[in-house]
Amino acid sequence: MRFSLPRHLAACLLALSVLLLAVPVALAQDNGILPVTEAYQLKADASTPGVLKLHWTIAPDYYLYRGRMKFTAGEGVTLGQAQLPAGEKHVDPYLGPVETYHHAIDASIPYTVAPGTTRLRLSVQFQGCHEVEPKICYPPHTEQLDLPLPAATTADAAAPSDHPGSNPLSSALHQLGSAPTSGMDGAALPPEQAFRFAALAQDAHHLLLQWTMPKGYYLYRDQTTLRLKDADGLSLGTPEWPTGTAHQDAHYGHVTVYFGQLELPVPIKGDLAGRHQLTVEASFQGCQDGGLCYPLMTRDVTVDLSSGAIASGVAAATPTPPAAHADTASAATTATP
Repeated sequence: MRFSLPRHLAACLLALSVLLLAVPVALAQDNGILPVTEAYQLKADASTPGVLKLHWTIAPDYYLYRGRMKFTAGEGVTLGQAQLPAGEKHVDPYLGPVETYHHAIDASIPYTVAPGTTRLRLSVQFQGCHEVEPKICYPPHTEQLDLPLPAATTADAAAPSDHPGSNPLSSALHQLGSAPTSGMDGAALPPEQAFRFAALAQDAHHLLLQWTMPKGYYLYRDQTTLRLKDADGLSLGTPEWPTGTAHQDAHYGHVTVYFGQLELPVPIKGDLAGRHQLTVEASFQGCQDGGLCYPLMTRDVTVDLSSGAIASGVAAATPTPPAAHADTASAATTATP
């Protein structure tokens, strides 16, 4: 007779095995094992509005698990999906297929803040191991970050909402359906007016995404993330970016931006047979030239594949949820299903 463990018992045993790996840490200090904060030195940079940058310096003979990272937002903060590089793939005797990092790792997390928020607070959890004798694994380690927000982000938190109708000016502009060439007296426009977003089916295998900006506004190329929603078996390929404008940015350095109008073909990967619609989620960031930079904006647009009809992107009904684990992250300017 074949014996099998109940699923919940098997899960408990797996969790116990991971904890047992961590037990020798306290006993290994005399064997040259570094304290966790020395083995994995975390530095945070919140100088870029709307994007938190994290850097880990990993000591020799140590590694971090990609899938054991967790980011939890504090009060007034909403985190987007963490953007992490691919790790080294191998099979862990306890955790199965995993990805790990050696030497160093850079991550970025887009975020938005509620009005009145002046500090960026979140917790960062990670776990790693010492891979040579004595071989030990640390228990999950959590660091609390409490960082001042850059001035532009603090100002943006008090700016008009990205939802049409949330204030009289935004509502009036939305009803008129016009795209003003500039804000009144140089004031920044509401986000949905400064960055109009639409999409259509260019052909059987491509979407055409379109951003329209009034004079004096620009869109960052490398702060754009695209993905399909509720589209099992389908994904977006690498966007076919046109030549943009080289720009020296105070926060990002040398970047490529787009003024006026951007038309972006994006290939669709997978079998579209029987599909009549696709919903694209686009996250992007832009600025008023010489003025404020907007926090990360997220818009959803549904494309009618049968007619190729144009659909206008509107602000998502709910904020981008906090990322639960780093292995759910999607790379910038490419999309995952």
